[in-house]
Amino acid sequence: MQRRSFSTWGGAALLGAARPLAAQPARVFRVGVLVIGNYQVPFQALKDGLRELGYVEGKNLVLDLRSADGKLDLLDSQAAELVQLKPDVIVASLTPAALAAQRATRSIPIIMAGAGDPVGNGLVASLARPGGNVTGLAALGPELTSKSLQLMRELKPGTRGIGALMNAGDPFHKQLTEQLQRDCQALGLAFMPRLVRAESEYDAAFTAWAKARVDAVFIQPTLPLARAMALALQHQLATFSFVRSVAQAGALLTYASNEAERSQRVVWFVDRVLKGAQPATLPAVQPTRFDLIINQKSARALGVTVPPALLLRADEVID
Repeated sequence: MQRRSFSTWGGAALLGAARPLAAQPARVFRVGVLVIGNYQVPFQALKDGLRELGYVEGKNLVLDLRSADGKLDLLDSQAAELVQLKPDVIVASLTPAALAAQRATRSIPIIMAGAGDPVGNGLVASLARPGGNVTGLAALGPELTSKSLQLMRELKPGTRGIGALMNAGDPFHKQLTEQLQRDCQALGLAFMPRLVRAESEYDAAFTAWAKARVDAVFIQPTLPLARAMALALQHQLATFSFVRSVAQAGALLTYASNEAERSQRVVWFVDRVLKGAQPATLPAVQPTRFDLIINQKSARALGVTVPPALLLRADEVID
């Protein structure tokens, strides 16, 4: 794998305000982490980032990870388990995890690690004034989906039709589908979305897209990815998304928020809350740095030649 970007939860100097603890506090801080799948959050990097600020696991920090292993229906029970541990703060990765954490507690602070449309989904009252126990990093899913589609057309200029595998258990699918519908209509592309609730529905979706001769398929990142990527390869369909982990799983390309910035901001929010800040008055933020990731290995498997100019623009090439 060729990497041109550096990913870590650490380096909180990006926001400037987070500083190492002057001295080890007498108390032990407890941080819960709720993820859809283990690949969603770089757990070791979270520990590293907090360590840079003086929070050391085994000394003044306990980290509790709960993963739904790709099954969204397990998120509520996993969130409830975390709440029972009485953490000082919960980090929740992506929209369904953030919503599950919010359902589990209205008092323990929750830090979003990339949640889509947090205002529309009821996570915060507004980005500037969250107003409850949730703040953190919002996701620009629709905007990044549009950019990913543009890049896919640049990679495959003859594209005529787009499929979309959408997660019925993730309310963010509505905004993403609407955005893709508008984009495809504006570009004169056929659009075939499929809303799925289980991996058993993937086969029918990919078979239909292959018969319709769509050229590429958008994959919502909160879905289990392994089966989707296997079917895409089987049917020789290019895939794209807006989260780096989807490219790691095999998507041809993603245009994603920069993971280093994402991680740094999450660590900053955790540090601020542990030092006494209230989520209600900590403005949520949106990403400002973005990366183009191209999976050259997938391109070869699909018989797709990535234009040299696009490769030169890539921030990361998976090979």
